[in-house]
Amino acid sequence: MSRQFFEVAPTGTSQGEANGGSTAFVRWVQRALNQILGLRLATDGVMGPATRSAIRSFQQRQGLVADGVIGPKTEAALRAALQSRPLSAPPSQPGLQRVILDDFDFNRDDLKPAHRQQVAAVAQRIVRGQRGTQAIRVVRVVGHTDPVGTDSYNIALGRRRAKRVARELRAMVARLKPSIAGRISFVAESRGEREPISNNPTRNRRVEITVAASQIQPGRTIPPDTSGCGVPAKQPQREAYFDEVLSEVETRARRTRVQPTLCLFQNADERSHRNHFQFQAQRWARRIAAVADPDPTNCNTRVGPTSYDTGANIISTIEAAHVCLGRKPIKAVHIFSHSGSHGVFGPHGLTQGLYRDEPDAASRSGGARRVTDISTAVLAQDVVIVLHGCNTANGDDSFARALFDHLAAMLTNPKVFGHTTLGCAGRDGNWREFSRRAPAGQRVNLIAPHYFGKGGCS
Repeated sequence: MSRQFFEVAPTGTSQGEANGGSTAFVRWVQRALNQILGLRLATDGVMGPATRSAIRSFQQRQGLVADGVIGPKTEAALRAALQSRPLSAPPSQPGLQRVILDDFDFNRDDLKPAHRQQVAAVAQRIVRGQRGTQAIRVVRVVGHTDPVGTDSYNIALGRRRAKRVARELRAMVARLKPSIAGRISFVAESRGEREPISNNPTRNRRVEITVAASQIQPGRTIPPDTSGCGVPAKQPQREAYFDEVLSEVETRARRTRVQPTLCLFQNADERSHRNHFQFQAQRWARRIAAVADPDPTNCNTRVGPTSYDTGANIISTIEAAHVCLGRKPIKAVHIFSHSGSHGVFGPHGLTQGLYRDEPDAASRSGGARRVTDISTAVLAQDVVIVLHGCNTANGDDSFARALFDHLAAMLTNPKVFGHTTLGCAGRDGNWREFSRRAPAGQRVNLIAPHYFGKGGCS
């Protein structure tokens, strides 16, 4: 099948508008609207309600008939608006340094001599940056493509480019200083065609290396977990009940076929708290056939919950489950824990969990991680993540929203659910959903079929 370049939409493609338009043309429209209006439409080539609404908004701004249809006048206005507002690179996050390797050959991931020179310079910068608590711990490598071809194909091509660069960079760091390569996380991901920076396709065929270094700007100091949020008052009879039911559920779960899902619970240092989280996670693990304690070196899969101590544990468990289940994409992750609007916590009183913001160097060295450290390559396009602790969706700048924003940058239809208030893990009510239909979040009481728990603290 022949392919065409659609960064600038060819004339005549909008004639199919009555039937939704060609997929490539609609994707061009969505990218143009995102750039012009500052939106976050999914560039999926589907002329859905969100895209129609954005078209009407653009038409109203231009004084056109606001009918949500891309006719010749609207298309011409889009072209003119793009020319006056060229595509620009996404802003870098504070505390990061970014290097762009562009001009990859069409449909190839081979490194050119100029690319290797850039990678060598980055490797030297990483080695120079290793100074105790100021050491570089994470290097993100993101592949990009031009818009020729399907979205799924370009995601795969971008990932090949990113992995090729990450391997080269790791090898160069190891040659310069073997002792530090194993302490650095090289995270390879892809954005495919979704983040163009130019109308020139050679500039969009690129890989971006982002070095997170605390000497540029330290991460935020994480507030410690000082509350009892998420658990009931300690009652001896309840602890005995937990032990009895857990034993029964574990016996029945051995006969259930494992699915690519996970139920994680915080390994809190207070037995009452840990038992509560484990009980809720175990009960739900049996319902969704979640894999217990995945270990890529010995994949004896069984149904059950998995404890975690740190954010690094959460991420490695997701990746291990992906390997142990035949590299099937992980469809659902439930996390039962102490938590707040800034993240899900590590062991009670410590700051080693998974957070909205970049953690400070001391916390990161102990296992704290940021949501952007999660690799979306192992997750299903419609993954559902349910946060069962307190306040994870509280406020406009919450942990749940940051997690959704990270997933939505790579996945087609992710969903994140978090609680807006205090309360006990394992109960329904006061949820907030983050999804394509509600990227800023919307209040919901029940989230069946993803979860329908009753009385997590009763």
